[in-house]
Amino acid sequence: AYPGVTLKVETGSHQKITSAVLTHECDIGMLPDVPADPRFRREPLAGSEVIAIAPPGHPLARQSEVTAAALAREPLIFRASGSSTQRAVDRMFSRAGLDPQPFLTLDARDGLYEAVVNGLGIGFLWRESTSRTDGVARLTIAEMRGLGTHETVFSLAGSEGRIVDAFFGFARSTGAARGPAPGAVPA
Repeated sequence: AYPGVTLKVETGSHQKITSAVLTHECDIGMLPDVPADPRFRREPLAGSEVIAIAPPGHPLARQSEVTAAALAREPLIFRASGSSTQRAVDRMFSRAGLDPQPFLTLDARDGLYEAVVNGLGIGFLWRESTSRTDGVARLTIAEMRGLGTHETVFSLAGSEGRIVDAFFGFARSTGAARGPAPGAVPA
């Protein structure tokens, strides 16, 4: 639809991406749980929820749903504190009255995924954050059911231009086609 346009994609923690948009290092960010900040122009893109991932041979991998209490008894792999995934996981454990300590903390989703594939413990991801399905079982967490959020496209409120506007138009058309996240209130 837009020949000649080249996109440069950078990945990072929630904190890094938010900061990159605020400092004009990036024109557009895409994250779950974007802060309700008047400085941002926002458009929901797709619903998502946090799930647990386990190695296929792990006893929990045979279950379609697990509880926070069952997860707290396992070696857990967390993301760094700037991660939106980790903030959601921390809130979930706090609501359940639990304070598990991680076996391992990693700063990148890919590292977490590989650690789980290699049997080091149970990790957490946004359900739609990767299309990979190799080497892990995806587990719904009972306490996260109905607490989905939107993957949201955002930029600084005054940002305009053909590329930024086209990106937001794409998000509007894609987000509307998918509908709201389960239990989520659109941004």
